[in-house]
Amino acid sequence: MWRFPAAKIYSYEPVPELFHDLQHKFGGHPNVVLSQVGVSNTDRQATFVVGGNHGEGSGEGNASAWGQTITVSLRDASALLSEVQSAAGKVPDAVSINCEGCEYDVLGRMVETGWLGRVPFVQLSWHDVNIPHRLAKRCAIEKVLWERMDAPHVMRGSVLTRVSKHPCSGRIHCRATDTIA
Repeated sequence: MWRFPAAKIYSYEPVPELFHDLQHKFGGHPNVVLSQVGVSNTDRQATFVVGGNHGEGSGEGNASAWGQTITVSLRDASALLSEVQSAAGKVPDAVSINCEGCEYDVLGRMVETGWLGRVPFVQLSWHDVNIPHRLAKRCAIEKVLWERMDAPHVMRGSVLTRVSKHPCSGRIHCRATDTIA
């Protein structure tokens, strides 16, 4: 925001405490649009366990999470991206996803609806959460990323590295705890 002051930022946060923090920090900024909803593959209500540091690490698919249980509203990623495109008059320049397991549903929906590849930059954090067939879903999404995105890069620690070979190519023979990227 400070590096690109003309950028319009749309932020989605379903956890009330974290949403309040965002409002306090960015609510007065004219180029920031905050919505108290999460992003998923459908519009629905979900049960989150809110734990960690002020709700960080909260989510739907984290079986190891502890804390207070709350109900949150989730919105379809494709619908939200269409709304942003309509408001901005163009496809968003970038999408950043860090949502404690929702990345599987969000990116899967972006694949289904053609958004993955239309958005030029996607930044994401993969989380090792208790989702059935998590590794196979991740590899299927990464395959599409490699097919549709220009010059994929991955973070290794704090270093951005261009990858020359798809890490999920071939048969999937890793354990659920293996790290691919």
